[in-house]
Amino acid sequence: MMSFKAFQNWINKSRRGEKLSYYRGYIVDPTIQRIAPTNDRVRVDKFRRQVMNACDDNLVTLVQKKHGDLDYEYIAIRKNALTPKEVEKVRIGTLAKVINGVSK
Repeated sequence: MMSFKAFQNWINKSRRGEKLSYYRGYIVDPTIQRIAPTNDRVRVDKFRRQVMNACDDNLVTLVQKKHGDLDYEYIAIRKNALTPKEVEKVRIGTLAKVINGVSK
């Protein structure tokens, strides 16, 4: 699993239409996934919520590709590119709602 900081760096540098495979396995319950099962459910859930926040902020579209039972590839597709000022508003751990002009 990639770190949220790496995901955030990709958000800051990517352009519209670029894709990133950010997780492979079964993100809903990583303890039963076939590829590298983990008991660190808290970390996976926190990362999942952060990625969902990027989707809610209209920064990415989220899709998944099924490879087998409990084996999915989770992919983020970049929507709108950030302006340099908007990049400054993106903070570690929290995605500011820069696209809609609302920041936390």
